[in-house]
Amino acid sequence: MDENGTVYVADVGNHGIYSVALDGIVGTAAGLCGVAGATDGNVNATTFGKPVGLAYFNKQLFVCDSKSQTIRRIH
Repeated sequence: MDENGTVYVADVGNHGIYSVALDGIVGTAAGLCGVAGATDGNVNATTFGKPVGLAYFNKQLFVCDSKSQTIRRIH
């Protein structure tokens, strides 16, 4: 959860990161949902391969990407 109360969810099956705002609106926070990969880039072009864990620290979201065995930072 970030400082605004937004909750972030890793969707392992669809390879994406979603955000859920306090008002209940769900959006894509990062990744091309449904597309597996390990491409770095802006939040709309990056791809993940089975993101399994998230951490939020210092206004940055960190994603544990199990397929590529990396921890990736979303800013």
